Amino acid sequence: MQKLKLTIRLISGLCFLIGLICFIIEPATIATHITIDNKVDATGPAWQIFILPVAQLIVDELLIFKAKRERVRNDDVNLNFLLPGELRYIVLAIVVLVAFVGVMYQQITL
Repeated sequence: MQKLKLTIRLISGLCFLIGLICFIIEPATIATHITIDNKVDATGPAWQIFILPVAQLIVDELLIFKAKRERVRNDDVNLNFLLPGELRYIVLAIVVLVAFVGVMYQQITL
C-alpha cells in the first residue's frame, strides 16, 4: 500500500510543480473559459491556475481511499507491494494529470 500511496502522491506533487511553473511564466490573468473555437470568454487572476492541482490532489486522495477500502475488503492490508488491480488507479491518476496539464497550458497560452 505504501508504494501505491507514494506513486499517486508523487503524481499529485508533479501536478503542483507544473502548476507552480505555469504560475511563474504566466501573464497576470489567465483564461478561465475558452469557447469551442479557442476564443477566451472570461479571464481570472493568475492564482486560479492552482485550482486544477488542488482538484488533482482530491482525485488522487479519493483513489488512495478506494484502493485502501478494496484492500481491507480483500484482507490484503499488510501486503507492501502493488497488487495487479491497483495499476488502474495509477493509470487514472496519470490520465487526470495529462488532462489537467493540457488545460493549464491552454490557460496560460491563450
